[in-house]
Amino acid sequence: MSEIEVNTKAKRDEVVVAFNHSDEVWADSVDRAPVFSTSSVVPNPDYVEGVDNLEGGPERPKTITKTVMHSMPSKPNAGLALAYLKHARRSSADEAMSWLIETAVGVDAYDALVEELANVGEQGPAILEGIVRKIQTIAMGGLDGPKG
Repeated sequence: MSEIEVNTKAKRDEVVVAFNHSDEVWADSVDRAPVFSTSSVVPNPDYVEGVDNLEGGPERPKTITKTVMHSMPSKPNAGLALAYLKHARRSSADEAMSWLIETAVGVDAYDALVEELANVGEQGPAILEGIVRKIQTIAMGGLDGPKG
């Protein structure tokens, strides 16, 4: 986390805030908000060919369903929202939203979403709209400021 010194009563020749940090951090918490999940059938790593499911041997399935929950930080800071708005201003809204989704959930989750949406047919636009709405709502929440 960055060290930030804020001077809310800064005079004309004084800075309001001095940012001192070594890396970019756009999340104000480690809490995660679920966005979407993917499930796939994969080989069971515990299954042993020639041993399992034989008389007297362990009963294990050859395959299992693996579910991955893709999430984003639940409390992004204002920097993420402002970067999104800058992307929207400098390019198209679609390009900016694509950037926001990939930044929020990560490259692997973005790629998984692309793959899943390619296989859902007519439901794809509605699914994408719901995901976009959730990510955008959470991301823009960084502009809300302190609650209370």
